[in-house]
Amino acid sequence: MGSLSELGRGLAYLGEVLGLPVSATSLLDPAPLAATVRRLIPFDRLAANAAADVVQAAVVATAAATSRSVVFHTQRPAPPRDTKRGIDYVHAELASEHVRASAAIPALFPAVRLEHPARARGWYFDGGTRLNTPIKPALALGADRVVVIGLNAIAGRRGRPGGGTPDVLEGAAQLIQAVVVDPLVNDAATLATQNQIVEGGTNVPDRRLIPYIFVAPRDADVIGRTAARVFNRHYAPAPALLRAPDTAVLGRLVDGGRDAAHGELLSYLFFAPEFAAELLRLGRRDAERWLDQTHDDGPWRIGSLPPAA
Repeated sequence: MGSLSELGRGLAYLGEVLGLPVSATSLLDPAPLAATVRRLIPFDRLAANAAADVVQAAVVATAAATSRSVVFHTQRPAPPRDTKRGIDYVHAELASEHVRASAAIPALFPAVRLEHPARARGWYFDGGTRLNTPIKPALALGADRVVVIGLNAIAGRRGRPGGGTPDVLEGAAQLIQAVVVDPLVNDAATLATQNQIVEGGTNVPDRRLIPYIFVAPRDADVIGRTAARVFNRHYAPAPALLRAPDTAVLGRLVDGGRDAAHGELLSYLFFAPEFAAELLRLGRRDAERWLDQTHDDGPWRIGSLPPAA
């Protein structure tokens, strides 16, 4: 992300807040993401394998016009519309723009225009704004088992160090936690409860046993601490303002290197390779811990989530 481009977007955003005759579509510019997605995902092979029914795939985006969750998927036939949960299913040949739409975080990144398929043409935002854990679409598309990756611990924080008054940035982190993270844990817990009902012999229409894997950190503050540490090491020093001005300024705006609570807010915006590498290392450790535990069927669990540490 170029600093001049980001500066222009930031000024436009500020001007819109102040009521000036300007229009800001987003705070950050994800232009490099398109080439990265095309390089990392072999869409031609995905289409061929989907046509041969070797594998199926789906991504979720939020329609800007209707605020409904739209599941773009390769499988035929499409499941019926879920009116209760506000979910539409659209068969599509997945491409870079579908993936970018599913990651277009509102306010941070601009909405993505989809032209194909024609019946779903329009502007889309990140699917996580309405459907952070797409367990229901996965089951509707025929999944027999699910693997859920949680970026926050099942257990809540034990208390705020120092006990002082939380600032506005910590409040923002709590809001994101409530909107984005908590539903993920709740959905996994609901799946486990439904499994227990079915396993107990209760005849529930359209319900079946769904073994699952739920990998998540044990320590509620580990992501925030990691983000703060990586920022302080790589982006807080003055040279980072020249090497990576966008990330360095963003981290300073949210005071991301201050402590775990501020690092938690930064973690939602911290698109830095050093942080991604740390998350991969932590995720591998969490997955290994899950595999070391005793479950119902090898690594698969049917009943309630393991007790939090």
